[in-house]
Amino acid sequence: LWRICKLSKRNIKLCQSGSSSELYIPNRNSSGSWDNYKLPTSATNSFRNTLLTSSVSISAAFPAYAASIAEIGSQKTIASASTIQDDRFAYLGGGKTKSEFEPLKISRIINGMWQVSGAHGYSPVAADAVEKMSYFANERFTTFDLADIYGPAEDYVGAFRRGRLASSISQQCQYLTKWVPRPADINRRIASEAIGRSLDRMKTDRLDLLQFHWWDYSNLNYYIAVDELMHLQQDHKILQLGLTNFDSKHMVDLIEQGAPIVSNQVSFSVLDTRPLQRMVPACQQHGVQLLCYGTLLGGFLSDYWLGKPDPSVNSPSNNSGSIALNNVSLRKYLPWIGRWGGWELFQELLRALRTVAIKHGVSISNVALRWVLDQQAVGGVIVGIRLGLSEHLQDNQRVYSLRLDAEDLETIAAVQRKGRDLMQ
Repeated sequence: LWRICKLSKRNIKLCQSGSSSELYIPNRNSSGSWDNYKLPTSATNSFRNTLLTSSVSISAAFPAYAASIAEIGSQKTIASASTIQDDRFAYLGGGKTKSEFEPLKISRIINGMWQVSGAHGYSPVAADAVEKMSYFANERFTTFDLADIYGPAEDYVGAFRRGRLASSISQQCQYLTKWVPRPADINRRIASEAIGRSLDRMKTDRLDLLQFHWWDYSNLNYYIAVDELMHLQQDHKILQLGLTNFDSKHMVDLIEQGAPIVSNQVSFSVLDTRPLQRMVPACQQHGVQLLCYGTLLGGFLSDYWLGKPDPSVNSPSNNSGSIALNNVSLRKYLPWIGRWGGWELFQELLRALRTVAIKHGVSISNVALRWVLDQQAVGGVIVGIRLGLSEHLQDNQRVYSLRLDAEDLETIAAVQRKGRDLMQ
């Protein structure tokens, strides 16, 4: 049980396992950097017992240690445990989709593995990448999004699950893969072979979630493909079925034909709000959860880009185009910024997000992710991970304790209203 309680601009974290508890507060050490200070057992027990029964002040929770933590803030009220909601997890299935299969529990911040497919500015080393998967899982980021076309992603999952590099924690993780066939004739053999390859590569007997992608709706073979996937689900080769990049009309079409669709993966961010118009209402009506990519625009929605010159402008005074845009994610989302309103308006959006971030003591990326997570029908947000190169685990943890209020939402909406409607 984790309780994240906001105290001024600092967090108190209570870790409880069975009858034992440990309590940590962020602490600036002698070198000036931050680490976690473990409070004595008596203080931990006092805090836990008081927190679980009522709203309390710091001095009430820590009567013997009030002086040592006075800098956190005097007499700041902590919400009772019953009002603190942990929204780390969501469930796919078990709702209006009428799926007969058990719901799949996923982490709401999902590790996106598109980055290992190449063209992202680095070449992953298999051993390092698999080792890092354990690191993410141990921090309770247990869900990985991948695809049959994401280079070695499915192989990394297989190595994580079984073999020389395997980890026991892999059995507590969820793996959301995709089937991305070319629009053509589909039959049972083609579907079975495709799913069989994913099963073999991922070293498993059943896929947790198979997300189906099809981009040519004039080719009606996608109905046959989904029907074959349903047969494979009945054969226990697939637990849950989802879609990738389906529009609302064709998603609803499949559901009304009896397909037990539990999720749809779409682009959704503070800049790209298209799902709010049709997709979210359709998902609410049919019990479908959105798994959202592009929530950070490939990294543009971050403190790094605040105040930076337009990377699309090639001039001697601006070298960010040749240096910073060294991966396909940034190159993919830069044109969207242009269509929405251009770099100047995007900088205004970053400043608005920064205003909210400063207020809560978090990062721009935290605010951007929280905004999407708070939208109706959103099951999770996909954050790209560069396994073996870099990670933002500690920063992403702050998203779960962040709550945006009406003032925050209006600060963001005031800039959103100035942007173009990307549906047009």
